[in-house]
Amino acid sequence: MGMRLLNVLLVAFVIGALAVGAYYLGSRVKDDADEALTSTLSGSAAATTAESALRPALFAANAYFVDNSTYVGMTADRLRSYDVGLASGLEVSDATESGFCIEIDVDGRTFSYADRRGSVAPGDGC
Repeated sequence: MGMRLLNVLLVAFVIGALAVGAYYLGSRVKDDADEALTSTLSGSAAATTAESALRPALFAANAYFVDNSTYVGMTADRLRSYDVGLASGLEVSDATESGFCIEIDVDGRTFSYADRRGSVAPGDGC
């Protein structure tokens, strides 16, 4: 009977030690994951916000080009004549006959879409 009790206590002690170790390891991994996720989420959220602000401006820029056969003279205010709901921080730079760059600042980062000869690409500013 004494040997059985000793075995049960030994097994209970090992299970308890494993549970404490797993809890400690799990909390350390969770803290590291939370820290990494927080830093990427803010960038990801900013990129998503910028995307939702820039995408409608691309459609307005295409409408501007259809009406004018050029991007010269295109400004954010002129784009708003095609879409009054465009973001307030939107800016147009480098508007030429064949291309343009539209950008917006979100959370201290600059996001942009540039159109060069019919090829639109996202970027980190003009």
